[in-house]
Amino acid sequence: MKTTSLRRGLFLLLALVTLFLSACAGSENAATETLATEETADAGSALVTAVSPVGETDIVNEKIRAFLELAHERYTPGDTSFTVKKDDELGTYATSTLFSWKIDQSVPVKNVTVQYGEDPTLADCREASAKRTDVTSIPVINLKTGATYYWRVAVTPKEGETIYSEIASFETKPGPRVLSITDVKNARDLGGWTTVDGDVIPCGRVFRSANLDHPGEAAQKYILEELGIKTEIDFRNSTKDAMNPVLTDSLNYVNISIFSYAGFLKDRVSGAKVLRIFTKPENYPVTFHCAGGADRAGTVSFILNALCGVDEIDLVCDYELTAERYRSGANGGTYFNFPELIKAFYLRPGETMRDKARYFCLTECGLSEMEVANIVALRMKDHGVYADPPQKPLAVKGGKIAAQIELRNSKSITAVTNEVGEALPFTLEDGLLTVTVSGEGTGTITFDDGGTLPILWA
Repeated sequence: MKTTSLRRGLFLLLALVTLFLSACAGSENAATETLATEETADAGSALVTAVSPVGETDIVNEKIRAFLELAHERYTPGDTSFTVKKDDELGTYATSTLFSWKIDQSVPVKNVTVQYGEDPTLADCREASAKRTDVTSIPVINLKTGATYYWRVAVTPKEGETIYSEIASFETKPGPRVLSITDVKNARDLGGWTTVDGDVIPCGRVFRSANLDHPGEAAQKYILEELGIKTEIDFRNSTKDAMNPVLTDSLNYVNISIFSYAGFLKDRVSGAKVLRIFTKPENYPVTFHCAGGADRAGTVSFILNALCGVDEIDLVCDYELTAERYRSGANGGTYFNFPELIKAFYLRPGETMRDKARYFCLTECGLSEMEVANIVALRMKDHGVYADPPQKPLAVKGGKIAAQIELRNSKSITAVTNEVGEALPFTLEDGLLTVTVSGEGTGTITFDDGGTLPILWA
């Protein structure tokens, strides 16, 4: 009996020793694997390091920035004689952003590329390749202002797999985004401006320029692929202007002849046609132009940015950025009535330029509250919009109203309330919002990320 117990004890001890040794070996292997991974990562970091830009970066041309500062010091609201002496090329000053890195030159390299984009994972990034492997920087043109960018450097050795630097990030200061596009003059983004509420209008959704009659292949590719433009609005008179819209077959081309300055405010039919293009999500990104991109394009830019809450001085500055030769050249150098637009705008009701722009859109052009809300939503937070914005209040049928909603940056609708804040029963199925209401009324749609849209019914 004692012998049997002793044998069992020895077997148990042997098993424990074996288990202990295996565990130690396993830990050593795990440690070795971890060390190998860290060494690989360290090797990549040692080979290439992203250096600049990081933190906050101002990509607005320094002369434009100085002009804006001077204008803000001198401008008095309602001053139609205001002007700032400036370089007449100011509105064409696009700047590049220099991406730089450190690289171990002792390692033979066959390719170096900068990958950059607004997605922190760089899942959908753009690339700029160095022309030589011995350079340590690449200039990139036309970045957005008021945006956050993520970037890294990809190095492909002559032997081995591509190695990446750690992802760096930087924020660009808000401000006018001047674009450099071959064969296209006076091109700018309507975004980048800061509103009176402190919000920055996102870039990349609405653009303006001189005519797009003769863009070469490179310009067409940039307009269609880089900017992703879907709609082109041509403000010229087709019976007078020489028009050659080469992009007609590639995007939605719309020709609406309009007047400039105060004349645009008087032609409410054309005004409504133009504005309604900006109410529809399928039209974005949108670009518009006249001949030189100054008078007619400047007038529409003024109204669209006023509607989003850009301050009066910045509305004036945006117009003034247009190069002198483009501002007057389209009309033989004899027609310059931007002050008339300011005077005419001041005659409209409202305390702010946004109030006056809303009055023009709602009362004079006949847009509905929901259409105006779509314009602002599509240019600003873009939480959600009416897929086909109603031109009139929604009709009540059987105690319910219905509207097709396109969720954008939001994922769902959390509440629909009436004008006094009471919750209304609703359903959302396949984008169709159905709300139970009683009588005529107004209310608010609230999205899961805090965005809102007004809703009206009758």
